[in-house]
Amino acid sequence: MYTYMKKFNIIDFKSLRDSYLIAKPFSLEDTGITHRELIHWDEKGLLFAKSDINKWRRFNLVELTWIRIISNLRKLNVGLKTLAAIKQQLFKEFSLDELGLNLNREEIIKEVKEYDPSFEESFLDQQFLKQALEEIKTSVFEITLFNLFLQHQTLSLIISLKLDSEEVEKTEDEIFMTIINFEMLEEQLKIPNYFDPLSKSFISVSLNSILEDVLCKASLIKLSNLYMLTKEEKTVIELIREKKYKSVTVKFNKEVRPDFAITIEEKKINPASRVLDLFSKHAYETIEVKTQDGKIMYFQNTTKIKL
Repeated sequence: MYTYMKKFNIIDFKSLRDSYLIAKPFSLEDTGITHRELIHWDEKGLLFAKSDINKWRRFNLVELTWIRIISNLRKLNVGLKTLAAIKQQLFKEFSLDELGLNLNREEIIKEVKEYDPSFEESFLDQQFLKQALEEIKTSVFEITLFNLFLQHQTLSLIISLKLDSEEVEKTEDEIFMTIINFEMLEEQLKIPNYFDPLSKSFISVSLNSILEDVLCKASLIKLSNLYMLTKEEKTVIELIREKKYKSVTVKFNKEVRPDFAITIEEKKINPASRVLDLFSKHAYETIEVKTQDGKIMYFQNTTKIKL
């Protein structure tokens, strides 16, 4: 099993890992599959152990993405035993040192300070980096998700299998996998045997498409921390997702931070309504009434919301 990274930011990785690669904010409704499928796959050893057998199953981002990969491979007739063998390879744990990740202190500090000028350099001392290399255990799959989320790379999982009309069943020793990083093909070509799976029949799974599928099905609120959104940014996204506004405009203050959201909403008017009923509480509003042939048709409500 091969993967390749050009650079690795331990600060961003730990933040993503603690929030979504370890924490379990997602539920069945975020998976896009049925409870029956979930139980069946769990019985076949394709899922991870529940943290508490007396509670409903919860998922982290790693598990959620893996479930979507299972779903896609099942459509290609890949058998359950083969999927279990694929899981063994993808989720085998290594230290960062064993994965060959180079934690360059100066490069990490420079990168972090681009978005957080107040970052304290002393936090990232050599002892911390040495400890991180030896003690943090992760998998090829977790590192791949890090590449997708925080480095926005184009990745595909290549699985070498012999396909036929029946369900494919292979042992772990008969499965060869590689992560293809399309931004780093030149560097990957220099690695011995990296592209061996391409010399045989193989399945190519676009991990970017899988991730897009995950993001479409999962709750926006649960996903929002992945993008490190501020409270103001979350409010704006929630306004947009309400799908009731003709437009949403964001106004910034002198510090170039979101200050107000201006929403425009059109509504049909009830002739029995009083003018005061058209106004909302705790907001700055302008109401414009539209008429046709002397009759009130609808009103346009412009609201200024403090962020």
